[in-house]
Amino acid sequence: MYAKNFGRFSSPDPLLNSGRPNAPQTWNKYAYSANSPLRFNDKTGLFEWDESLRDDETLTKKERERRTGLRKKILAAYDKARAEIDKAIAAKKLSAEKLAKLNNALNSLGPKPGESGSDNGVTIGVGNLSKPTAVGQTDAEFTYNQSNSDSTKDNVSAAISVTFTENYANSGNLFAGLVHEGSHVADLQAYAGHRPFFGAANTARLTDYQTEYNAFEVNSYLFEAMGKNGSDYDIPVWNNNWAKVDKKLPPLEDSRKTAINSFVSTAYNGLSASSPGQDFSSFGYKVTRKP
Repeated sequence: MYAKNFGRFSSPDPLLNSGRPNAPQTWNKYAYSANSPLRFNDKTGLFEWDESLRDDETLTKKERERRTGLRKKILAAYDKARAEIDKAIAAKKLSAEKLAKLNNALNSLGPKPGESGSDNGVTIGVGNLSKPTAVGQTDAEFTYNQSNSDSTKDNVSAAISVTFTENYANSGNLFAGLVHEGSHVADLQAYAGHRPFFGAANTARLTDYQTEYNAFEVNSYLFEAMGKNGSDYDIPVWNNNWAKVDKKLPPLEDSRKTAINSFVSTAYNGLSASSPGQDFSSFGYKVTRKP
């Protein structure tokens, strides 16, 4: 409840375990939407959309309906991805390692609105992307406290934004896009959690090639579990015929690896293991250093 006479909320956020150690303000149960109501939409105090999808009474009725529709489609795509992964886990269609990677990719986005732990620093929105031909993009801003003389104990947090084009958000392929971008989120979260965060000792370094390979590998596992060809969703990294022709595991995985590498090279201007692009540790993502 909001008490306008006092200019504050009079009841706390109902999700009592929403506090995050790397974001002290989240422990304040009266500070809804991270104290940033112009950036985040937080009707329940549990989930953050970015400003491109937030609701606002000052917007036109048409615009509010458009945003409501997009939010519903994103949540429906999330539910579809969750259902497919849960079916694969129950049926044990894939190895435990593959299922773990697939499950981790979606889990990294956080639960959908209203579920415990959904306020995890990841926002989802729609808009223009830096690469015109892309349909989804994941960006991160790392913040770390360098006041501790022991660099292995730097407190690092990652604010991660996932953005899709509006056309893709309205498409039937969005569930696969959420899993793909979720893999990128998982990579960034793992990188932020590595100690020390900077320097030659950071063995968590990932290249543009490796994180794209990881994401398309997870897509491949998803399509395999569904029994669908990746080309049906414009991501040709899995073909059901491989499982029929390649009776032995190594040939099957070789076919998968070849397809992923071919698609990554085509879609990302020749990215490959020998031409991996930018290294995460080269500060390609925005970094804020706290004194």
